[in-house]
Amino acid sequence: MKIRSLALLVALALTVACATPAPAVDTAKPVKIGVAGAHSGDLASYGLPTLKAAQLIVKDINERGGLNGRP
Repeated sequence: MKIRSLALLVALALTVACATPAPAVDTAKPVKIGVAGAHSGDLASYGLPTLKAAQLIVKDINERGGLNGRP
């Protein structure tokens, strides 16, 4: 009987947890993307092209309306 009560309690808790709405997302705030790499020093010649590529991709995404409406 205890196992059945425990199973029922767990099922109820999972149902309540799944029925809880997700928190709202602030669509006015832009999405921040970080680029890890060598952007200065001896290895900058390897890292700066990745930074430029990321900037081009961000520009393209923003021209298409952003990411889920966020810039």
